[in-house]
Amino acid sequence: MSAEIEAKVLAALLSDRYLLTRVTGDGFSPDIFRDRNYRIIFKTVHDMSLLPGELIDWITVESSIKRKEWYSPEIGQALEELKQQDLPEADQIIAYVEILKDQSLRDKTMKLAQVIVGYCQRKGQYRDEDFVDFSGRIIQTLIEFQKQKVRKRLAPLKDTIEEIRISTNSAIGDEKRLLGFSFPPFERLQLLLSGIRKGFYYGLAGPPRRGKTTFALDIASRLAETHDFPVLFYTWEQTCKTLPARLLGRKCYLNPVKLLTKVTPEEKQRMLW
Repeated sequence: MSAEIEAKVLAALLSDRYLLTRVTGDGFSPDIFRDRNYRIIFKTVHDMSLLPGELIDWITVESSIKRKEWYSPEIGQALEELKQQDLPEADQIIAYVEILKDQSLRDKTMKLAQVIVGYCQRKGQYRDEDFVDFSGRIIQTLIEFQKQKVRKRLAPLKDTIEEIRISTNSAIGDEKRLLGFSFPPFERLQLLLSGIRKGFYYGLAGPPRRGKTTFALDIASRLAETHDFPVLFYTWEQTCKTLPARLLGRKCYLNPVKLLTKVTPEEKQRMLW
């Protein structure tokens, strides 16, 4: 079944340049094909599509493969089989593409599992690597797999319009006035920004020692407290000891510098309270 789907997808992409551009933009790549001959043909077609004004048809594709010295009798037979394929509708091709992408990710995950087993048995190229380094490598690989799966996956416009319609007709509450997360007590800034929104980047600019880090840390803390979710805060300027001291100082109304040095008896009592 997999070989049949690969043949239909490749034949369709050879015949429709728009479809080819669309699926490659969504992360479809030659290594998704299990069949080696199909991988070579698709890579050739993809390289040709990047050249402006390049004609893509069966003759030019075969000629390009020969020019790259990739041609073989098996490639020639694969091209002849692709010419005989009945081309499905575009929506079917997109569904087939997703099947192949999912299949490819499962194959890659299986290979990754074999690498993990090899490491556990002290075999393979990573057998002597530190566990922290090895686990970080595995996690990064899995993240790359995730990116390949979700890259440019867009919901149909009608679904988004329906979501807006339902949201607009919902009962109005305090949170309804904001597009993002609230962060009291900064009500005026909160209203101006319409809350802190997912996927947005916010920048703070100003001279040194004007409170940019303190303000950002305060908003991050209030977001975590108000909405009960974890917030990642990282900095290249604070040490692992300074940052917790600033958080603790905010809670106890103490200067974090004093927490890192010494406090008076009155301040110590206040902190325990």
